[in-house]
Amino acid sequence: MVYMFVHSNVLSWKTMISDFSKKEGTYFSTFSSFQLTLKYLIMSLCHILK
Repeated sequence: MVYMFVHSNVLSWKTMISDFSKKEGTYFSTFSSFQLTLKYLIMSLCHILK
């Protein structure tokens, strides 16, 4: 139930971001690299905490 709610929110959020990226290409690429950096940091943290 909660998963479906979150999932639909993520989908609409992704749609919103992609719509926005058409208007603001530079911002979107910056956001993507930021997201990747964040993912890498979280993965590193998980690895350290193991």
